[in-house]
Amino acid sequence: MKSLKVEPAKAQHLTEIGAQLRTAREQGEISLDEISAKTMIPTRLLVAIESGQADLLPEAIYTKGFIRRFADSLGLNGDQLAEKVCRAKR
Repeated sequence: MKSLKVEPAKAQHLTEIGAQLRTAREQGEISLDEISAKTMIPTRLLVAIESGQADLLPEAIYTKGFIRRFADSLGLNGDQLAEKVCRAKR
């Protein structure tokens, strides 16, 4: 599977979104393992999202779905957050 390739502006959005997801998760006192079990997203990918490490994430279509499910599981607007980071030009 190819890693996610994003332009610098999109990488910045990923970092911001990851921080937002981490903050929401920590405020809810939810562990990454709990999110992983609920969303079926491997913990290593949740860590990569939270830390904005695009090079550790799969292609945009998969990453978009992971961000959406992660955010939805925290009660955030997953569609909106996923679109912010994954609308990279091809």
